[in-house]
Amino acid sequence: MKDEVQIRGVLSKIRYENDDGNFVIAELEAVDGKVITLVGNTRCANVGEELEVVGQWNNHAKFGEQFEILSLQIVLPSTEPAIRKYLSSGLIEGIGPVLADRIVKKFGEKALDIIDGDPRRIKEVEGIGKVRAEKIGVAWETQRSIRHVMVFLHEVGLSANLATKIYKKYGAKAVGIIRNNPYLLAEEVYGIGFLRADDIAKGAGIESASPFRIRAGISYSLRESRMEGHMYLSEPELLDRAIGCLNLEQDLVASQIDRM
Repeated sequence: MKDEVQIRGVLSKIRYENDDGNFVIAELEAVDGKVITLVGNTRCANVGEELEVVGQWNNHAKFGEQFEILSLQIVLPSTEPAIRKYLSSGLIEGIGPVLADRIVKKFGEKALDIIDGDPRRIKEVEGIGKVRAEKIGVAWETQRSIRHVMVFLHEVGLSANLATKIYKKYGAKAVGIIRNNPYLLAEEVYGIGFLRADDIAKGAGIESASPFRIRAGISYSLRESRMEGHMYLSEPELLDRAIGCLNLEQDLVASQIDRM
């Protein structure tokens, strides 16, 4: 078995990404200056962000040495050059290379802590007035919210493609919706049906006997029946189908049918 290795560096380039976003070939500029080829799921990390990556080295017959991602964590850069590169990347609307350099010269390694904790102080930088400071503060908060949501969505087993769809639909509310009733996704997000929502629910720790799950399973059983050409189902037939779908005791499913 190959040894697992941890590497820290800045995501410098995305060379390839498949349609689902769950396989990427990218370049990581490690802290020692070496450029490493990453392969795997970068969990929607953006170019310019600093990563801690755990993985294994592989030697590809055609492309040479590659680092296969097993897990990763997005971290805020902590050195002045890394902070300057991060702020210059375009991730934070309103900050370009020139302004990034001024911010780092003013605040040094505390620059990101200040933007995060007391964004009003950004006005101390030459060329940043009240209006621009407010825009930067909003952009920073938006980026932080996106990162939090996308990491959570990947943790419950979603591909980058579906995670992006869910974020566009719900924004920062996505985490709360999935923790409470992920079966809403089957009704409101294209590409997610009951079975996929059920997998997401398991990843989020939703109980198999949750009323939300049972009602979603009953609705799914009805839809499947219609697709088979049935105009209606008797209550006993619906009960049998739903029990088979949900793998739960009859009383639990019957009680929810009665409430629908």
